Amino acid sequence: MRSAFIRPSAAALACAALLLGSASCAAPAPLAAAPAHASAAPAAFPLPAAVPTAAELGLKFGTIANPLVKAGGTRTIRPAKVTVDASAGELLSRLVTVKGLPDATNKASVKVTAGTYTVTTTAKVRSRLDGKTYSYTSAQKLTVRPAVGVKAPTVSRRTVTPTVSAATGAKLTSKKITVTRNGKTIKRNVSSAKLPKGTYMVKTTAKYSFTSKSTSLAAAAGTAVTTDCVVTRLGTLRYGSIGSYVEGKYQDISWTCTGGFDGKLAGNGYYFPDTSGASGSSEGREFVFYLAGGPASFSLSRATVGTAFKHTMTAPEDLYLTTATKVSGTTSKTHTVKVG
Repeated sequence: MRSAFIRPSAAALACAALLLGSASCAAPAPLAAAPAHASAAPAAFPLPAAVPTAAELGLKFGTIANPLVKAGGTRTIRPAKVTVDASAGELLSRLVTVKGLPDATNKASVKVTAGTYTVTTTAKVRSRLDGKTYSYTSAQKLTVRPAVGVKAPTVSRRTVTPTVSAATGAKLTSKKITVTRNGKTIKRNVSSAKLPKGTYMVKTTAKYSFTSKSTSLAAAAGTAVTTDCVVTRLGTLRYGSIGSYVEGKYQDISWTCTGGFDGKLAGNGYYFPDTSGASGSSEGREFVFYLAGGPASFSLSRATVGTAFKHTMTAPEDLYLTTATKVSGTTSKTHTVKVG
């Protein structure tokens, strides 16, 4: 039997159109005024509006990962990831504050050197509960580590070798020393040097690399995002209706989607296959109907587990994209070394 839509009431059609973004749904009529002889309620001072809790807004703060920095360099710190349930609120801005640094309060980004800091992310959210804007904060300790550390060379049995350590996540690609005495170069860019007794100037040069990651907002909650999806589950075919929207033979369906954002988005709905027996293309006769963010539907032909399809969906929360950049650097330090 072929799927068929139920004919709902005019009021239901109007409200459904609102959900689909094509019409507005009239607000209920106001209650009639109380008769003049009714006793008036005692006067009372208005209570202050309660600030929505983070849970009510589906508000969640991420954590800024402890980053690496080039030796003697700076690293740009940006606010932590913030997500808000699109049905409850709208994220307006994210700002970062680094305690103890000048001009580092409520900024889009702050440059820091190696060290330990207290970092606060401030999120401004417009609540869909009352239309007002509120600020929420989350603080954390952040340790910015130099990619490599160079110490005084080691001397063992008159052999001088460089002393270099690499931080977790960094790769040491080269460590060499250049030895001078009385302004004359004795050894240049060597892994070690065996020297006679005396005092030398030893320059250690280290080369290194590491991967730097940064996160940016890919799609704001409630906005359209194009995704690549795969069907992950199909239930048993049965006959029934989904509320007062659609009726026919359908299967429960689930899918996951990826796109220009981190992770995956999951969805589920009701798949109405073409059971009319018509030959040729079934496009337009087979579709998925779903309620989350809807009600809405999209065409999907001959679906099975593993079927791939493209789908433009509404971001249920703010989506982020993490990008990785390879960083390389060179650092040098000179120490006075005694060989005896």
